Amino acid sequence: MGTEKKQNILFCIHEELGSFQEKFRERVCLDCNWSAPTYYRKMRSASLPGSGRKNSCLSNAEREKIISIRKEIFREITEEIGNESISYHWISF
Repeated sequence: MGTEKKQNILFCIHEELGSFQEKFRERVCLDCNWSAPTYYRKMRSASLPGSGRKNSCLSNAEREKIISIRKEIFREITEEIGNESISYHWISF
């Protein structure tokens, strides 16, 4: 039988924030009808230093949609932080 230990609070918060990043990517892909590789390609290709590109590869409609999704995700984060205390996840070793 294992003993139970509390996880590190830093790890818990890191995991929570990571889940919001994943949620943001999934929403952008869904709303813009992109695959995950397209999301990452467009993210990397936009105005990289030294690339010689000055323009974003995003259309105005995509840019507006992405900003809208960001606002929604941030609102969700704010609501979750305000409504819940940080949850410690119990793990068994």
